[in-house]
Amino acid sequence: MKFIVSVLLLLLLVSITASAQDRLFVEVAPGNVSELERAIVEAGDREETIILSTGTFLFKESGLPHITSNVVIQGYPDPMIFEGEGGGPEELLVVDDGAALLLINVELVDFSLSKSGTGLVQNQGELGLTRVQLRNVAGSQVCLGFCTRVMPAIWNGENAELSLDQVSIINSGIVSYGSFPSGGVITNLGEARLWHTQFIAMVSKSIPFSNTGTMTLGFVTLYADSQTKQSLMRSGVGGLTISNSIVSGFDADWCTGTQSLGYNLVDNSECGLTAEGDRMGVAAGLLWRPVETSWSRDHRSPEILTHALVPIPASPAVDSVPNERCGSHNLLGKFRNLDGNGDGIKECDAGAVELLPVTLDEGGINGVYYNPDADGHYITIIDNPYNTLIMWNSFDKDGNQ
Repeated sequence: MKFIVSVLLLLLLVSITASAQDRLFVEVAPGNVSELERAIVEAGDREETIILSTGTFLFKESGLPHITSNVVIQGYPDPMIFEGEGGGPEELLVVDDGAALLLINVELVDFSLSKSGTGLVQNQGELGLTRVQLRNVAGSQVCLGFCTRVMPAIWNGENAELSLDQVSIINSGIVSYGSFPSGGVITNLGEARLWHTQFIAMVSKSIPFSNTGTMTLGFVTLYADSQTKQSLMRSGVGGLTISNSIVSGFDADWCTGTQSLGYNLVDNSECGLTAEGDRMGVAAGLLWRPVETSWSRDHRSPEILTHALVPIPASPAVDSVPNERCGSHNLLGKFRNLDGNGDGIKECDAGAVELLPVTLDEGGINGVYYNPDADGHYITIIDNPYNTLIMWNSFDKDGNQ
């Protein structure tokens, strides 16, 4: 019996030692592209390589080596900034088949693709983005008489898996010409899951996604400034599911063949989602506002997510999702299930951002105000850095405005 126990302990020690050897932590000097390249190459066949760094990494002509094993690239303690200075390589990151890459606390900013390549970030294996921002990332189309090929920001292969959680996509995409399925930010041929993610369209014709695989959206905010010639996810029947999300400023083409899992808010009345909790043709009530996030462990460190589309207290998105559907976090941090509109009921908000309850004594002003003793009157205040709108509504005893 003692011999068996000794052998088991020996095997356990060997296993622990092997695991420690298979997992490697590498610290890269801030902004040092050569060190980052070397760390990726030396990752080899280890179980996992965790690369930690901070600062701005400039990529003008060439991208990083292919990811061939399991790699984590994390901005720590401050974010890592991958910058293209208005240009940059056609291929920044490529995840090979059988490999996995996870980006944490990273921003991709000021990349503009030309007419070659497959996408700025290409995935044939497993790709995860957590607490990541894409800002000013412009894809490209090849159009010689008619458009034949697209270079999106992220390309996900046929047998690949893509996961976005707490991701902000701002002023990014490409211009769509005619009805061509451009997929200006994400082209998905495999399996894609987007959670707690905001997308703000680059221009009025920017199409966010092209999907011929399966795509799941949950607690997502998709916003464009106009409904003129807008289109959203190009997807086959049954290939796209959406829940607990806000879609504002897009036409209704994407709704055909889309499966709703409920509690979506869409401002286009022609969108025919009819699952439980879905509301069509309702204004979202969103404001582009400064936000405080906790993407870094040191809350005093600089943040890459400084602004977000936040619902005002009077928005129908606030407290509109039942508690049993809530997750543990939203785009900004670890909180859900808050009483954002101050009515005493705590439920979740649709979309990527959960509204923090802000009272007047905390500096808040947006919201609906009424006096129970002054029956039939209420005031709505919408304030932003540029203007303040005050609406006074009154009703008679029959409820007529």
